[in-house]
Amino acid sequence: MLIRLVLIIVFVLSCVFLIRKYRAMRDQKARNKTEPKILACADCGVYIPESEAVRYHGRVYCSSMHAENHEV
Repeated sequence: MLIRLVLIIVFVLSCVFLIRKYRAMRDQKARNKTEPKILACADCGVYIPESEAVRYHGRVYCSSMHAENHEV
């Protein structure tokens, strides 16, 4: 009977530990999310997210049309 009680206590404490560890990892991931970097178009000056920017000859543009306007 005593062994069963010890095993139940160990199981419950293990579950509590794993739940706390999972929550800490989830909270850490949420804190690590950052805002996207915002860049200005070299042609018109409109601010756009880096993921949507068009890069051409080392400069950043909001569209391929603006990049073509500034061909070197």
